[in-house]
Amino acid sequence: MKANLLKAINVGIVLLFSLMTTEASAGLIDRGNGMIYDTIQDITWLQDANYAKTSGYDDDGKMSWQESMDWATQLTFGGFADWRLFKASPEDRGCSIQSSNINTGFNCTKNELGHLFYNEFNLTSRQSILAATFDDEFDLFSNVQNYIYWAGNMENIPDYGFLWTFSNRSGDQDIVLKELAFETYAWAVRDGDVGLESTKVPEPSTIAIFVLGIMGLVSRRFNKQH
Repeated sequence: MKANLLKAINVGIVLLFSLMTTEASAGLIDRGNGMIYDTIQDITWLQDANYAKTSGYDDDGKMSWQESMDWATQLTFGGFADWRLFKASPEDRGCSIQSSNINTGFNCTKNELGHLFYNEFNLTSRQSILAATFDDEFDLFSNVQNYIYWAGNMENIPDYGFLWTFSNRSGDQDIVLKELAFETYAWAVRDGDVGLESTKVPEPSTIAIFVLGIMGLVSRRFNKQH
């Protein structure tokens, strides 16, 4: 009987640590209804990375920066109306090109799309995002374009003369002169979790209490029999 008790305790400990590890490593969670929650950045992505086209808002999804901003601002999806374009990371010290807090180049993982590219899709600089095809995290999304996407912020750009972009063709954060801006793709995000409680992984503290409770019941039963 003592051996059975020890076995039950060991199983409980393994269960506790496995569940806590799952929570810690969960980067992206499919919340359903076309939305993916990024647990690390605490933002929710549209599952469709070219929803402007899918929804019929634009013929091919390629728009100017201002058109992209207007699209994201007026977008209502999943019952939420606070969507925006993803943010670039002007002060990211990890970027390969550093220039007076207007940092560009590769490995800009504080760029919200850059974080997906490098940390979730496990790509490296100069790789195409298509190299992530069949990756479990990448496959959560649809219509991800192997092209440039507009970022929505304009921080650290003197006189607002430049716009931020991120290229899925190479993992490159860059700027473009506003007056030379072209049409390209837009990907909307919103801050926080859309909060579908039924799909959430329990907090580690909750898991610990549950497992320890089971172990306590097993221990009580053992003591009563001796």
